[in-house]
Amino acid sequence: MILFLLRFLGGWYVISGRREQAAAFLDLCMRERFVHWRFCYTDDEFFCRVSRRGWRRLSSAACSCGIALCCCAEHGLPRRIAPYRHRTGLILGAIFFCAILVLSGKFVWRIEVIGTEKYRSADVIEELSAQGFGIGAYIPSVEVNSLQNRLLLYSDRFAWLSINLIGTTARVEVVEQKDREMPTNDNAPANLIASADGQIVQFSLQDGWTAVGIGDVVRAGDLLVSGIGERKDGGTQLVCAQGAVYAQVMHELSVEIPLTYDRKTYGKEKITEKSIIFFGKEIKLLQNTGILGESCDTINNERILTFFGGVSVPVAFRTQTQLPYTLEPASRTVDEALTLAEYRLRQQTDALCADRELISQIRSTTVTETSVRLDCRLFCIENIAQSSPILLGESD
Repeated sequence: MILFLLRFLGGWYVISGRREQAAAFLDLCMRERFVHWRFCYTDDEFFCRVSRRGWRRLSSAACSCGIALCCCAEHGLPRRIAPYRHRTGLILGAIFFCAILVLSGKFVWRIEVIGTEKYRSADVIEELSAQGFGIGAYIPSVEVNSLQNRLLLYSDRFAWLSINLIGTTARVEVVEQKDREMPTNDNAPANLIASADGQIVQFSLQDGWTAVGIGDVVRAGDLLVSGIGERKDGGTQLVCAQGAVYAQVMHELSVEIPLTYDRKTYGKEKITEKSIIFFGKEIKLLQNTGILGESCDTINNERILTFFGGVSVPVAFRTQTQLPYTLEPASRTVDEALTLAEYRLRQQTDALCADRELISQIRSTTVTETSVRLDCRLFCIENIAQSSPILLGESD
């Protein structure tokens, strides 16, 4: 492969001669160490390939020995660029392209942000820019560990941050700072009260005295575990009641799907805007104008420019399409409404039971002329213990 590349860059000729002089030609090449390859012959002629540089010496030596050689064809890079040698603009453009291709791998031209919830990706990029890092940063000069430490030191938005340089892309993973809670005294006297209505099924306590028993039905706010107890000497003891109190709790969910609804209908008219992004700067190239209504969907498509199967350059093409739509009345069958209601109810159930144990459920379906309604009662086992501080002056 390397030998072929060198020959392509230097160029080569296909030469021919009379067959009766083939032996003399081979003796000449062996004696003078001329390099040739792909030697073949027909009934009248022989053919082989020689480099452009070797052809000058070979033709002179063959002429002095009486061997007639003829150049049949030329191949390689010099022949390809020969028609453009006087077109300065194309040559400069090719040089500029090669420079971008080589140098682009040394600069950051795309930043991906992962893990944001409260903040936008633009907020993270703004924090990076304040520390001197952004699109166009010279990768060899970036000290990732120092940059991460400075961000965590000067920013109150992030609890953890990691920057990974993958080619010309900087992938930033963040964990946002949680809202700071007021400090609490874990040893302060407290009771455990019920956070919801339910029937007690199990206790798992670290401290405190139970105020109800297994099987008892409690209401939200009722005392479950007391932090006030009696010492052996007859005095009163205050503790911080801690632990879990599990109860069977009922939750009611409801989903209603109308049989008539507004459906989006897209027309043939659309507005397309095309732009090129170079090192983070967007340059608009093309836009077809039109008058759109108030309602439209926007579709953004960004394509990164790559060459040779994966070599990226700091250039991307963005296409933004706006599709106008109108809302038209439509209807669905009872079966379609029921299927949609089941799907939405399953989503609510999965979210509710993420930290609860589902015991059973009771469903009912109501079909009217205008809608389909699903009602569901879920019976779950969950921890209903909620800490409630004991204020001075309270007796229980």
